[in-house]
Amino acid sequence: MHINTRAIVLKTIDYSDNSFIANLYTENLGKRSFIVKGAKKSSSKNKMAFFQPLSLVNISFHDLASKNLHYIKEIKFEEPYNFIGEDINKSFIILYMAEFLGQCLKEEESNPSLFQFIFSSLEWLTHHQSVHNFHLVFTIQLSKYLGFFPQGKFSELTNVFDMENGEFVSVKPGHDNFLEHKKAKDFHTLLNLSYSQLDLLNISNIERRELLDSVSDYYKIHQQGFKTLKSAEILETVLN
Repeated sequence: MHINTRAIVLKTIDYSDNSFIANLYTENLGKRSFIVKGAKKSSSKNKMAFFQPLSLVNISFHDLASKNLHYIKEIKFEEPYNFIGEDINKSFIILYMAEFLGQCLKEEESNPSLFQFIFSSLEWLTHHQSVHNFHLVFTIQLSKYLGFFPQGKFSELTNVFDMENGEFVSVKPGHDNFLEHKKAKDFHTLLNLSYSQLDLLNISNIERRELLDSVSDYYKIHQQGFKTLKSAEILETVLN
């Protein structure tokens, strides 16, 4: 069956001296893997540009149910990144998001709402300059589409966030996975932010790193197999 679909490049894996396997998250079919032949030859440098982390592309290919690896017939950019190599903050946010999504996207079937959220988020990142808290809003909003977005509100009464049950409560739970005081309040503020409100998260560099750690811990509880991201510490160093 011939498929034409938007897609997001997740990562590439070396396959041979001149070829690699590209893992893409497609709008119509979910995750798919492709062999890209000859892309690493010196004469094919332009082809490599399509497969940078989280590139937004449009591809056409023949989808064969009996095959785990496919061949891309045609590829073009949907939204080329014009900041790679020029905006170090955005470049490292992209690397962080790519590693993050690599752990979270397990689906082999299409999820149009999840795809559109990721795609439109990357488009927003491309066209805006104030992005220091972008990765925080992205990661917590992503949990809506994965089924474990935190519930409830922070208040004087409900000032503890129970990370295991994903809700704000009035009494500390009988386990150690909870946030309280300012950490709980900052976590709640994050839940209610859109990308256009990034600057409303008025926190220090240390507090931003603690908030990122809290979000990561929350994912470790609710997303099977989620591990600490190697790129998180590098990103926070760059943003600081």
